[in-house]
Amino acid sequence: MFSCHASLSPLCVCSSSQEQSHPQAIANGIAKTQWAGRLQWFLWQGHKNLIDGAHNPASAKVLREFVDTLNPERSNIHWVMGMLSTKDHGDVFQELLRSHDSLYLVE
Repeated sequence: MFSCHASLSPLCVCSSSQEQSHPQAIANGIAKTQWAGRLQWFLWQGHKNLIDGAHNPASAKVLREFVDTLNPERSNIHWVMGMLSTKDHGDVFQELLRSHDSLYLVE
């Protein structure tokens, strides 16, 4: 669901040296990994909310695909977003938003 390439880079270095990591141990470690702000759930006033730091079109696409698995009826999604002015707003919105969604922008 999310890219873990940066996390795996040290494993590539280790695997090319004398130290070897067992593939199942690596898979278990990745499965247990929790990154704050990445697909993080919290309750607010009795409502379940999802936080994700999607900040580029590729991560927005993955986030949308994940949300669609939770929302097969395609009911409207209420998005609350804050983005730096240097980010690619148009392409992020294109990947993330559908015509029936609501968007609330914050500063």
